[in-house]
Formats: sequence, C-alpha cells, structure tokens
Amino acid sequence: MDIKQYQLNREQDLQTFKTEYDDLKALYINFLTQAIYDSSKIEQVLATNKSLSDLVQNFIGESQNKFDVETINNLTEEIIQYQQEYKDLKSSQHKTKVLKTILNKENTRLTDIQTEFTQYLWFFLGGLIILLILIFITPSGSQPILPDPQPSTT
Repeated sequence: MDIKQYQLNREQDLQTFKTEYDDLKALYINFLTQAIYDSSKIEQVLATNKSLSDLVQNFIGESQNKFDVETINNLTEEIIQYQQEYKDLKSSQHKTKVLKTILNKENTRLTDIQTEFTQYLWFFLGGLIILLILIFITPSGSQPILPDPQPSTT
C-alpha cells in the first residue's frame, strides 16, 4: 500500500470519527440540558451516552497502531468518563442533581477551552501589533539612520 494513500485513509477515518463524535456529543449535551427540566429525556441521555462510549470504544479497537498514543489515551479517558457518568445516572436516586453535575463539568471544560483560545488570540494579536510597530518605526533605506557625523567644510 502506498504511504500517501495510507495517510490519506487514516486522516479520512479520523475526520469521519471526529464528525460523528462531535455530532453525538452535541446531542448528548442537548439531551442533558433537556433532561434537567424533563425527566422523560433521561433515557435519551443514557442511550446517547452509551452510543458515545460505544463509538469511542469501536474507534479505539479498529485503530490500534494507526494513531498516536496520546490520541488513544485521551479517547480511553473519555470512555471511562462516559461509563462513569452512565453508572452514576443509572444508579442515582436524584437524577436531576447528577445531570446538573455532568452538565457543569461539560460547561467548565468548554469555558476552559474558550479561555485558552482567548489567551492564544491575545498573544497572537500582541505579537502582530509588535511586528507592525517594528515595521513602521524601522527607517526606510533612502534616509540615513544617523546624521552625517562629519561636519561639512565649506
């Protein structure tokens, strides 16, 4: 098999997984929010949670040695998290409290990502401003940087 084709297939597999995973995760968060106010949605939360866990587990099983260890480890942590959330929700007597806790964890994670993005954006903009300042205060080649130090003798 051609190496470029292998890399292309691997990238397509990863992109397909990420798309499906992101869609399921958005659906999961949506059902979590709805289930806090409507307890009949709890079964949808559980089903979506199981679907997320199964999707990640199948992806890891199918892609041993295809992706780096860090990606696989992150996905393994997410499986554990989803299985723990499923267990907590299934066994809890106060399902609304567990739902709020799960949703708060997701909101905290999203807030952390947004904060990190904002920090990178400010760093980038600061670097851009410094670069622009350096460009505009640098004298052009037609003008001497320092005046002629020798006095003219006329």
